[in-house]
Amino acid sequence: MEDVDKIDIEILEAVERFSPVTLSELVRALGLSKSSVWKRIRKLSIQGFVEIRKQGGTLLILKGAKDLPVRILRLGILRASEYPYILHFRRALKDIYDDVKIIVYDEAFKLALDLASGRIHLGMAPVPSLLLAHRASLGRVKIVGGGSGGGSGIAVGNSGQGHATTMASTMELCAEHEGLEGPRIYMRRGDKLLEALRKGVVKKAVLWEPYLTLAREEGFDVIECDLPFCCVLGGHVSISDRFEKIKELFALSISRLRALGFDSSSYSNLVSLPRPLIEKTARSYTFLEETPINEIKRLWNELSKVILPKELTLKEAFI
Repeated sequence: MEDVDKIDIEILEAVERFSPVTLSELVRALGLSKSSVWKRIRKLSIQGFVEIRKQGGTLLILKGAKDLPVRILRLGILRASEYPYILHFRRALKDIYDDVKIIVYDEAFKLALDLASGRIHLGMAPVPSLLLAHRASLGRVKIVGGGSGGGSGIAVGNSGQGHATTMASTMELCAEHEGLEGPRIYMRRGDKLLEALRKGVVKKAVLWEPYLTLAREEGFDVIECDLPFCCVLGGHVSISDRFEKIKELFALSISRLRALGFDSSSYSNLVSLPRPLIEKTARSYTFLEETPINEIKRLWNELSKVILPKELTLKEAFI
């Protein structure tokens, strides 16, 4: 069997991302010649990594039954001040992977869905999002390691009704934990939550850092969320053979953060947030080497309501 090289991996990643995809679409996405891509697709089909299916007069390329051993790891994080350890973690992961690509999301739910589908291999995501992804993927998402705690709160405006939060997130857990009055409005991004508060669309917005500090600097009152965890490390089972090593490297990265600090300039560039704001707000978080399982168990009733809020689901999910 021919070895799989870097270009093959790029092709497989594109198939996984866009499947089902035509040969022409792959050629455009990869910038390679049609003959070169087709030759490799046939090889990967024989090896079981992709499937070629004819539909009408068009050839469709789908992900095959066989998983390719991961060489280039995709790691998702949210746009936040929450992960100053992430660059230490990326360097540590390069001991076991050829490369590590960090993908920055604005929405926790989208990150969790991409983790469930295998589009990313690891993700720093809120506990409720990961638990929901575990169920939706039939157990293909696991909570692997620790993460961050704190760094969230409720900004209170002068007008409006109800509160805004993000779906199946630690922010929604905060809203549940603090018993915020409805109506509850879901939004996808921290900046949109803050904008809704400014415009008086809602009375309260549940925010994470640095958006919480921005709200405070604009004169809004802030109530800190009394939660011991926020985002933790989730993993897709396609890399389950390395979960124990990844867990060890993650704990080591937290230790390195405590000993060495972090490169705030590089982290600021990664998440596209101002460096002074990152340096100021990263201090709002605590960092956890291990999964906070006891704290998760303690808040299980509230977590269950966030994963599937009965009244809201009945109201929103049916016509």
